[in-house]
Amino acid sequence: MTGDPMTDAYAVFGNPIAHSQSPRIHQAFAAQTGEAINYTRQLVELGEFSKAASAFIAAGARGLNITLPFKLDAYSFADQLSREARQAGAVNTLVVQADGSVLGDNTDGLGLLRDIRDNLGWSITGRRLLLLGAGGAVRGALGPLLAEQPAQLVIANRTATGSASTSSTHPGPGCCRRKIRISTAWSIPGRPPISVTYPRRAPAIRTMTAGPICPHTVPAREDACN
Repeated sequence: MTGDPMTDAYAVFGNPIAHSQSPRIHQAFAAQTGEAINYTRQLVELGEFSKAASAFIAAGARGLNITLPFKLDAYSFADQLSREARQAGAVNTLVVQADGSVLGDNTDGLGLLRDIRDNLGWSITGRRLLLLGAGGAVRGALGPLLAEQPAQLVIANRTATGSASTSSTHPGPGCCRRKIRISTAWSIPGRPPISVTYPRRAPAIRTMTAGPICPHTVPAREDACN
């Protein structure tokens, strides 16, 4: 952490974390807005999230971004939760407020939605959607995506239990639970952890991965992430 009292300290917590592009991205945002920040990656040992977050904040940090596998830990750690975090049951952003309390937020869904709808110009309404995985990022994506009224949303995960747990975070009125279908896809040796056959008519595939697993936007084909 920087010793300059005029420089705000932030970090992204995860395990693994070396792949994260958050420092580069947030430093670029800060340069554009004229803010002085020090943004780092921190590898946090499993089971040590609360201890690490408390120590980082006690040292004067202003906030944290959270990546896998700690989004549920961050949800429990926060003193207060935004509407998006409560809806997702997961937190990817911790903000230290003026009174020292910690607000947990989830920007995964809104960020993905704005990228798909506004940046790429793809309409979600009436379309069939496939979400691969059932972790914190997918939990955050469900609410904003369902609010766009897709024709169907399928969660494909390595275990049906994980998919069911994630889909159950959106059971209430207006969340269109009837549109969520649970699927299971198993690992194949030498292939990505989740293997599915993509609909040939799908225009493209958008990933939420922060690492070099496959291109972020690619034409839909069966070997797109191979």
